[in-house]
Amino acid sequence: RLSGLQLRRSALEALNLPARVIRGDVGEVVVRVPWRSLGRDPLVVALHNTTLLLAPADTTAVDARAEAEQDMPAKQEALAAWEAVEQGREAAAEATETLT
Repeated sequence: RLSGLQLRRSALEALNLPARVIRGDVGEVVVRVPWRSLGRDPLVVALHNTTLLLAPADTTAVDARAEAEQDMPAKQEALAAWEAVEQGREAAAEATETLT
């Protein structure tokens, strides 16, 4: 048993929630490990008297990142098309040089 813990502000960042932690307190953590049937029965972690103070997250950075990820396939397709055009121009230029 652990008691009187403070939650790190970065602890929930991996969940990508639209909120940021201002403060978090955990009154008590109880961990139950089924030693005799480890691997078969679940490990239980209970949080008692937990309080979170949350604020809206700054979503502009998240939105920009998500938008960039959405645009990436179209940008890659446009780049591939441009490279194909350039290769065609180079091939045409080489053919012209060969004829002259």
